[in-house]
Amino acid sequence: MLKRSLIGLLFLILSCKDNYKDNLIFISENFPVEFFQIADCDFLDTNTFLNLNMVAKSKTQKIIFSSAFQGLESTSTFYYDSLLNSNLAILFENLCVGDSVFFKLKMENFYSGFFQEDTTLHAKSDIDSLHINLKVISSNDVISQNQFENQLTKRAKDREQYAIQKMKNEWENKFLNLFYFENLFAVKVAQYSDEQVEKPDSLNQFIALSYTITDLKDRLIYESSPNSLEYYDKSLNNQLLEGFNKPLETIEKLKEKGNPLVFVGDVVGTGSSRKSATNSVLWHMGDEIPCIPNKKEGGFCFGGKIAPIFFNTLEDSGAFPIEMDVSGMEMGQEVILEPFNGQVIDAETNKVITKFELKTDVILDEVRANGRIPLIIGRQLTDKTREVLNLDPTDIFRRPDAKDRSKKGYTLAQKMVGKACGIEGVRPGTYCEPRMTTVGSQDTTGPMTRDELKELAC
Repeated sequence: MLKRSLIGLLFLILSCKDNYKDNLIFISENFPVEFFQIADCDFLDTNTFLNLNMVAKSKTQKIIFSSAFQGLESTSTFYYDSLLNSNLAILFENLCVGDSVFFKLKMENFYSGFFQEDTTLHAKSDIDSLHINLKVISSNDVISQNQFENQLTKRAKDREQYAIQKMKNEWENKFLNLFYFENLFAVKVAQYSDEQVEKPDSLNQFIALSYTITDLKDRLIYESSPNSLEYYDKSLNNQLLEGFNKPLETIEKLKEKGNPLVFVGDVVGTGSSRKSATNSVLWHMGDEIPCIPNKKEGGFCFGGKIAPIFFNTLEDSGAFPIEMDVSGMEMGQEVILEPFNGQVIDAETNKVITKFELKTDVILDEVRANGRIPLIIGRQLTDKTREVLNLDPTDIFRRPDAKDRSKKGYTLAQKMVGKACGIEGVRPGTYCEPRMTTVGSQDTTGPMTRDELKELAC
């Protein structure tokens, strides 16, 4: 037990070059601890709960554990006796309430010491040791701990309520006041009084909406009733919040300008049924295919992040998907896309809105061919024809960059795909064209599978 003599030993340690390195106190031979704050107190009692504020980071400052994110009001609670029975006993035998320390631990010692967990559950190949900052907030018995946690819970709820109320206040001027009128939710326009609103002749004068509004942390601000739609009078202009106007009418107005439309979103294509989603987007923003009804091609899609399967489906449909920062774009804005220069320009101001890099230059040929599959088929037919005619491969196509700059080996799956491509292996994110002899479908009906095979020119 070193805690009682720790303050007294501090002077001795600081004056002894053999036991002192970089302001560290060696509480054991191989356990250096840097004390930022030393409290004068008695030993901690057993059978108590220890409340800590702790953060563990990798050497690159990546947060592995933080009480701010994984605790209650920045507090992580541990049973003191379990810490004394762990590989961290030498540390906690010499700490008391108020101490603030810094030390290093191996990943496995951190999880086994604090959580009695196997480190393989949290294995990260690039992380060996953790840098840990820890402050002892309090030590409580069962009754005191229950009261302490109730205070933290109340504080968290009050802070959450304050954040929600603050968000509501910010949106207060944007929301319309609603009132219930003869089983209908109607609009109370600011310049009218309740008595001046007359009974509508028919529901044709109204737009029915059902919606929810949340803040950036998905906290609910407002939710319309699922059983009673809210009705808004169409005859009154500019009464709906931005985004609640009829989207199809907005699309038709934008089409009247004669420019192609682009679908823009911060995160695009997540969820299931990506093929159906692609068809829905292209139905409004794509181009008609001659002699093929109920199907469209082309179109543009910009997203901060585009889901891989959705991205590939857009490629197959001849669309032009590009990942870029879309925070500077607005609804109805006219832009100029410069794919070869990798930038998007505002058509009115001629200022660069954002810059981007294509995942592969092959996508430019895919757009010209009205789809990835038509490009693959046409390129293979061209290559095979020139091979029969003893001609060199044509240079009119952009070829995938198949250079492998990594010296690491391949997984079994990478080798399997590589074999189908005629190479040793395929790295993640690499554009490749494997040869397939069989196409299977695990959850689609016969007609759907037939259409997929037809798309592949089988």
